[in-house]
Amino acid sequence: MLPKLPGLVIKCLLKLAKIIEKQSDSLETEKILLVIHEYLLIIDHENKTQTDEMGIRITKTIINELVKIRGQSIWESYKLVDEHSKQDTHIKRWIQLILTQPGQTPAKASEPTVAIEPLDTPKPQNAMN
Repeated sequence: MLPKLPGLVIKCLLKLAKIIEKQSDSLETEKILLVIHEYLLIIDHENKTQTDEMGIRITKTIINELVKIRGQSIWESYKLVDEHSKQDTHIKRWIQLILTQPGQTPAKASEPTVAIEPLDTPKPQNAMN
């Protein structure tokens, strides 16, 4: 791989993140998801660099924006990633999590959902009456 390629990909992703909502009608969402998938495949997730971490955060932001714009129709765009020769280990889970957030439409019954663990919250102490 070319040494400057990850940096160039991150610059492109940053630019896309800034204009995504304004350009939503002309976006080819399926190709964007596929490129993100291929980008995530080249990252050594066991030994991530600072550049890798930044790239992952940007891809999550872009996916979040795409899901906000497309809603449930994001699954149509996800088909290219699902059909890729290398299995997706991130994007589907991220989409499911975003769709289960308040204000988003719930995930389709045909799509498996990911359980979201509640944060530990302190239990109220019994009040004396």
